[in-house]
Amino acid sequence: MKTKKCIPLILTAALALSACASAADSATTAASAETPESTAESAIEPGTEAVETDTLYGLNYSYSQSVVYEDLPTLDDEWNFAGTNVYKNDLNAGQTTLIYHCDEPCFVYPYVTSNAVYLLTNNSTDNKVIALSPDGTLTHEIPFDTLTWSVVLYSDRYFYCLTDRAPYRSAHGLRLDLQTGETTPLDLPVETMDVPDTADAFAVTERIVSDSPVPFPDSSEISDAFLQNSLREYDLTDVATGKPPGKSQNFRTKAQRRALSFTHTPTLGKPGMTFISASSTPCRLRTAL
Repeated sequence: MKTKKCIPLILTAALALSACASAADSATTAASAETPESTAESAIEPGTEAVETDTLYGLNYSYSQSVVYEDLPTLDDEWNFAGTNVYKNDLNAGQTTLIYHCDEPCFVYPYVTSNAVYLLTNNSTDNKVIALSPDGTLTHEIPFDTLTWSVVLYSDRYFYCLTDRAPYRSAHGLRLDLQTGETTPLDLPVETMDVPDTADAFAVTERIVSDSPVPFPDSSEISDAFLQNSLREYDLTDVATGKPPGKSQNFRTKAQRRALSFTHTPTLGKPGMTFISASSTPCRLRTAL
């Protein structure tokens, strides 16, 4: 009789355990269904940051690759301007190919990224960026004032530009989206003189450090006096914020009190060549620790 009484209890316990297991499975299934949504939401931010920290290219990058692009003006039989030709030079194969022609004048060299080639037109008005695929197919065009803004750095997504540089003007920066044509301010100190190169994911910026506020007076004598008592500082700068990436340390030159100003001139056949000229301004370097 005791055994018969235990059987209903055992069956009741088994049913209870089965109900608990079903509830647990339902909860697990519901949690699994919610996981992709939260994962998708969390994946948005890294993607956005990746655009801001895109690989930066200096102006000599295009000439340090095994495939070099160049654009040259063409002339008709009467020596009149007849448009611009874009050539693709495969240095390994020793082959040059005409890949694109436009009727407008363009600046002397294209900007080459990992997936595109960009030309800047050089008209008196109504200028633009011409975007090509690596094989020369026109993909899109973007209106852009190429006479006001100078491209100093670029990436797969953006042009980084300067105008009105220090010390005789307050520097202004601009970021141009190469896909949408949208422009946003590039926050840099008004004392910025140039952005001569890149260092990994950072821009190398050059700015004047002086007791006199920028811009300097138009008088050459007064401005020269200010320059002789100023410093030229080179910083690693985050292009997303316009600020150094971390704690910095300043180094003052111990040799001659003359700064080295870096002038980058694209030189076909000698990639990465840098011409160095001296100026009368002392110099210090500022690097992230």
